[in-house]
Amino acid sequence: VHQKQLQANPNDPAEHRYLGARLQQIGRIDEAISHFQRALRVERDSSRTHVVLGDALAEAGRFDEAFRHFQEADRLEPNQPGTLNSLAQVLARHPNPDSRDPAQAVGLAKRAVELTQRKNPALLETLAVAYAAAGQYEKAVAASEAAIEVATAAEEHELAGAIRKRLEAYQQTMLGQRR
Repeated sequence: VHQKQLQANPNDPAEHRYLGARLQQIGRIDEAISHFQRALRVERDSSRTHVVLGDALAEAGRFDEAFRHFQEADRLEPNQPGTLNSLAQVLARHPNPDSRDPAQAVGLAKRAVELTQRKNPALLETLAVAYAAAGQYEKAVAASEAAIEVATAAEEHELAGAIRKRLEAYQQTMLGQRR
């Protein structure tokens, strides 16, 4: 259905975003990126399209390009928790140490957490990741514990389990630093 709609209107950004999302879900990242880029050619000022393109680029390991799209999304539509989260993730986890900025990642993640009144476990976990990248493991542990509590209350048990594993790693790092 969506392929037919795209054939009828090849410049429909919503259809390109939809197909890009479906392709990304099944691991066809390069094709997803292509659809998101086509959507962006039509809607240059779409914050949402910049974010989904950035997410796909980050998944493909193209972190510098992803970061630029997240920055543009934030410029177009400031203070969106998801965009702040994506920016913080890249700054905390960039594979190139010269491109990491843990302090800025902490600031962005804190802002995202505040905007959601500490009710989003994924954003709390990003704050924990940013604290860990900054070497602030006690704060990483506290943020992880808060994320687990929120995830468990929302019955997001799989997410809580994944966060618990990272929490254990932060606790081990803290123990190692104390020795």
